[in-house]
Parts: sequence; C-alpha cells; structure tokens
Amino acid sequence: MHFKLDNFKPIKSAEIKVNDLTLIFGDNNTGKTYLAYALYGLLSKWGNVALGIEFLDKEQRKSFLGNKQIKINKRDLNKEEILNSLALAYAKTMASEVFLSQSELSPKIQLLNIDFVKNKKIKRQIGQDDWLYLTINEESIEIQIDSEYEIDFRMVNHLILKEIFSVPNIFISVSERLGVSLFQKDLDENTANII
Repeated sequence: MHFKLDNFKPIKSAEIKVNDLTLIFGDNNTGKTYLAYALYGLLSKWGNVALGIEFLDKEQRKSFLGNKQIKINKRDLNKEEILNSLALAYAKTMASEVFLSQSELSPKIQLLNIDFVKNKKIKRQIGQDDWLYLTINEESIEIQIDSEYEIDFRMVNHLILKEIFSVPNIFISVSERLGVSLFQKDLDENTANII
C-alpha cells in the first residue's frame, strides 16, 4: 500500500509505502509526526471513512435489494474510483478529526496499490434475526442477506467497503514522544542533579 499526502501542515508532499514494519525518520520539524498520524487516522478509521461511499451502482443495488443476494466480478468494479472516493472523504474530515485545525490549503490524499482481499468469508449480524454473508475469492465478491425485512442499504454498503480491501492493521509508536514518557523519571533526576 502506498499513501501519498500533499499540502498538509508542514508537509508539501510525502509518499510512504506501508510494509510489515514501516519506519519514518528524518530531520526535526519536517512533518514526520503529521504523516504518521494522518496514515494512522486513515487506517484506524477505515470503516468510518467508508460511510456514504457507494459500492454498487443503482442497477446492482436494486437487484441486490430485490433478490437479497448479488455476485460481482472484481474486474467489473472500479477499484481506483472507490479508493479515490475514500481518499477524498478522509481528506475532508482529516483536519477536523485528526488534527483539529488546518491551513487554507486542502490536503490531498492518494491511496495506491491497495488490493481487494483475496479470500475471506464473513457472517455479520445486522439486526436481531438478520444476517449478512460476504464471500470474497480471487475473482468475485458474493453478498447475501438473510432477512425477512427491508434492510438499510447504507449499513450493508458500509460493511462491504470496510471488508473488501486488504488494509493493514496498524500500530503507531512515535519514538520521541514514547522516549520522553519512558525516560521521564531519568530526565527529572538528571535535571535535579544539574540544578
């Protein structure tokens, strides 16, 4: 996965490739912490970012709600358009939710090299006696609802978008912030000895 961020706080442009272990390092006051927190905010709130983004077109949605099941070939999905919608939605909310303020320039985010999940089966309760079944394989995504009642499609759409992409779980540890808290007692003792 590649995450690209432009025009955000001190960051004019930055791109990062997320691996199993990703280290961000560089000179002081260059935006490393902003980049790390922006990436963390996106990946930790992936499901919330997906709210309001349409996964199925109108015809597919109508068919799905009528039949309570649908099978979609992954090749028929516009993955880049979905990712661009996710990036735009996150960029709009990032300044207020992650950082509480922003300059006049709107941040621009790009998500690249994010793949669909290859194999996954999910059974999710979406009501008292209502179930969503999501089966993802190499070629297709199959969605089925077991319910006697009409289902709120926005919730189903949200669950699908949350699960179909291979998004890494993330843990963030900003070293200078962590180091200060770990060694605070030593720092206090050394300061006391100097005085």
